Amino acid sequence: MPLGVDGQPVRLVEEGGLGAAVSRVSNPADGVRPDTPRLLTYERVVEALHRGRAVLPVRYGCLLTDESEVIELLRRHRQAYRSALRELEGCEELGVRILAKDAEEGRGVSRPDVPAPSPGRAYLTARRSHYEERDGRSEGQVAAAERCRAAFAGLFVKCKVEYPSGSHPVFLIPLLSLYFLVKRENLDAFHRAFQALSRGDAARMLLSGPWPPYNFVPQDEDALNEQPNKATTGGR
Repeated sequence: MPLGVDGQPVRLVEEGGLGAAVSRVSNPADGVRPDTPRLLTYERVVEALHRGRAVLPVRYGCLLTDESEVIELLRRHRQAYRSALRELEGCEELGVRILAKDAEEGRGVSRPDVPAPSPGRAYLTARRSHYEERDGRSEGQVAAAERCRAAFAGLFVKCKVEYPSGSHPVFLIPLLSLYFLVKRENLDAFHRAFQALSRGDAARMLLSGPWPPYNFVPQDEDALNEQPNKATTGGR
């Protein structure tokens, strides 16, 4: 097990067949501030756990007062954690990012050969664009997500789709993100399917991973107490 945040040793607190990887925090007010070295350290600990067992990565910076609260957390969510860990056993997360053709072409380009729409039609078109932007999806993005899911049929356990809510901080254009939970024995087949899909699809695509299943953690992780003295880093 690598050292945890700020060089603190990581150990497992076990309860009922589950375990939580924890490390002490000497200064709770500032001890888990999410700077780059700490985030990379957290990631290394999760990766080390993930190599040998199923793991539920707890959101970075979650704090519990003492070991008894860690044990209580494991008891309170025992069934949910066990169910999630069974599903994650032997799995990796793969990510696919898509720049759909409609996003690449842009919007608002004038077309002098097309008659101007009536005021009513123009209003409805504007409202549709507004709601598409608010919801972070367009018909083209939905279709791209469905094509992607269909291309990997039978090769994943679960899929989550994240429609863009704004511009990507690096590419400065909306990106559609899909996250796949994939059995390790299907990784090679998944990569081959991605190569075939990216060659035959008009959209630009990027494949990343494998990673620990960060996007497949039960939502009740958000209920963790965020008052100090110990920080949890991983599961089982």
